[in-house]
Amino acid sequence: MGDKIFALIKSDKDNYLILKMNKKVMLLDEWYVVTGGVEKEESFEEAALREIKEETDLEVLKIEDSRVVFDYHCRQWNEDAHEKVFFVLVKEKDPVLSEEHIEFKWLSKEKFFEKVYWYGQDRKSLMDLLEKF
Repeated sequence: MGDKIFALIKSDKDNYLILKMNKKVMLLDEWYVVTGGVEKEESFEEAALREIKEETDLEVLKIEDSRVVFDYHCRQWNEDAHEKVFFVLVKEKDPVLSEEHIEFKWLSKEKFFEKVYWYGQDRKSLMDLLEKF
């Protein structure tokens, strides 16, 4: 099973970061969040901080384990995943995007909820998660 992180990034202006996936790299053409794998000898929090740095180059002001975990089968990579969700606070500025993404937006909670890709799961679980942040 692949250990993964899922970072919900909120700015100091109460906006949420959403990233447009690069279909050539990520195989999906969707708006999503910072996510990625946990490397050997790395904690989930260390992985979250590394992935945020690699994918956005944003400075993290605060990171918190949401205590929410998703276990699912990822069809894209054909593996079972164990994904921990982190709440991340950053200073709002333009991120420096990695090759995994081609565009970004800072959105209100409501607009983020409408636009973000959510694995076809019940979107109520996403709103519940956003309400905790």
